[in-house]
Amino acid sequence: MVIFTTREVDGVWAWLRKNNLDGLVDDVTNVKIPAFAYVDDRAICFRGNYSRALRQIELFHPYWRPRDADCKAAERVNQVSSP
Repeated sequence: MVIFTTREVDGVWAWLRKNNLDGLVDDVTNVKIPAFAYVDDRAICFRGNYSRALRQIELFHPYWRPRDADCKAAERVNQVSSP
């Protein structure tokens, strides 16, 4: 596993060591390497529809924010199938 982050690399390694996770990580970098998939807590998946992507961005709320009406609306947008 490689962690891609904009945070300071040494600080990330320190956090990983403190939480006994450093053995699970091969590298920490700010250079996005080719991968089959990326896991991100603030990702919008682009499926070729710019209007849909912009709407998802407008309605986006990270998972750690309280759920509200806008968040439920974002879920409905995410359920719409892409063309």
